[in-house]
Amino acid sequence: MGSALWASVELDIDGRDVGGITMSLQPGATVSGRTVYDGDPPSAPATMRPRVMLRPVSSPFPGTEQIATIGAADGTFTIAGVPPGRFRMVLASSPLPWIVASARVGDRDWLDDAIDIRVGESISDVVVTMTNRATSLSGVVQDPSGRPTSEYLVVVFPAERRYWGNQVRRLAQVQPDSTGAFRTSTLPPGDYYVAAVTDMDPELLGDPAFLESLVAASIRVTLVAGEVTVQTLRVSGRGPASGLSAPGFRRPSD
Repeated sequence: MGSALWASVELDIDGRDVGGITMSLQPGATVSGRTVYDGDPPSAPATMRPRVMLRPVSSPFPGTEQIATIGAADGTFTIAGVPPGRFRMVLASSPLPWIVASARVGDRDWLDDAIDIRVGESISDVVVTMTNRATSLSGVVQDPSGRPTSEYLVVVFPAERRYWGNQVRRLAQVQPDSTGAFRTSTLPPGDYYVAAVTDMDPELLGDPAFLESLVAASIRVTLVAGEVTVQTLRVSGRGPASGLSAPGFRRPSD
């Protein structure tokens, strides 16, 4: 992608032919940074190290993903030829048991907040932190009589509403096993709501209005880095909250 060039122009279309348009190709921006490890770095080969991707949120070039592999020797990475636009950083293919903790540009975490890349601007100070200290939430779902049940889906979503609707990093849905036990180790540290839900369309997790309707029927928990938080969800048997037509959910108790 280092040789990629881009060009764009704004046009007003009013039903008449438009001609004489000139577009000048320009080189894209460069995004670069380094990887640090919260613990002793792994000895995995370069092919097992994370891939760094910039996924466009809004851009004149939708659908394009810029990809770079973190260097095997010193952990640095470079993504060249990035067109202007608003991008979210995504990391994949981490060597287990390592997971991505953050991707910071100054005081902003690029995993949580999309960042604007402007014309002629390059970003050279991205710090990606990897950790092997998994943050986990586990527990058991119980019916109103206190017996374990697998009939409900456990939904976990962030307490901070600014995260609603724009990412999946802080969302989890877990189907309990036959003993009612559930566990997730994919969420970053922070404050969350946990609810027991029935008949849910997974796409609703991206709808802030739906998440708002779940708050009153949820338990709030705090996940701490490197620790396992245990939470029992006992379904109270009370019906769906007023105004919630579908899907149904039940209020868990502490």
